[in-house]
Amino acid sequence: MASFNGIGAGGQFDASVMTETQYKTFSEFMQRTVSVVGGNPELNKRLTADPGHNDVFVEWAGSVAQDSSISTLSVVELWILMKEAGSREIRDFAATVFDAYNYIVQHPRPYKTPIIFDIQSDCKLDYRLQQLIYLRDAPGAEFNLLSPDAVIIPDDSNPFPPKTVASNTRVQWGREYSHDYERKTLRFNVVNDGSPVNFSISKGSNGPSVGKGRAEAIIEQVSPLLHNKWNTMWFFQKPVSSVAMTTKMELTRTRHSWDNVLKGYLEEIGAIDWL
Repeated sequence: MASFNGIGAGGQFDASVMTETQYKTFSEFMQRTVSVVGGNPELNKRLTADPGHNDVFVEWAGSVAQDSSISTLSVVELWILMKEAGSREIRDFAATVFDAYNYIVQHPRPYKTPIIFDIQSDCKLDYRLQQLIYLRDAPGAEFNLLSPDAVIIPDDSNPFPPKTVASNTRVQWGREYSHDYERKTLRFNVVNDGSPVNFSISKGSNGPSVGKGRAEAIIEQVSPLLHNKWNTMWFFQKPVSSVAMTTKMELTRTRHSWDNVLKGYLEEIGAIDWL
């Protein structure tokens, strides 16, 4: 504390220790590395260069909320934290939480989430008039599923329209330089283990004027995720259906990996070709 002039303690420290032999020995062999992360950049530099001014430290600390930055991040299992808790009741439940976690991991269930992918590329005539100004890419759009534990399967009640290219990770409507400008709504499903999903939406044009053409995805009837610009937008950790599907594998009460559960479920519903 004395070597930093009481920074972190309101500038208060026992200065008398600095005259003691032990402190002088400590000072001779001490190696000090100062790293200041986040906060106002100018105050950050001043504090890094000379970390012995409590007034600068206080001013810098007050700026962290406006210029925050993560310095380190670590994750510890909940049951480990519970084992180290001061409350005996919490410590006693650590094993129960651990067993519950293992059960969920060893008995995954499939969740099927409906997706509505709406593509608007606007009027053909008006768009062609503006084509040289705004069009560099193709009309149409695509949905790309980025989560490795999830797959796309079709909605049998709503077949894909013509000019759709689909796989278990990607759905695309439209063809590059085709000059077909229409509105299409594609419906399909995402199957995964219930975790939030990551995906991207790509769109090739702006329609008759900037911002008119668009592509949007509606997941589980929540507000549309809109993309009305060129190229690609990414969406992360979006929630899926909260209702698990029932499978024959679930009834066996035995342990299964997610890969086996997914394969078994797709076989049951006749969608194994999409794996």
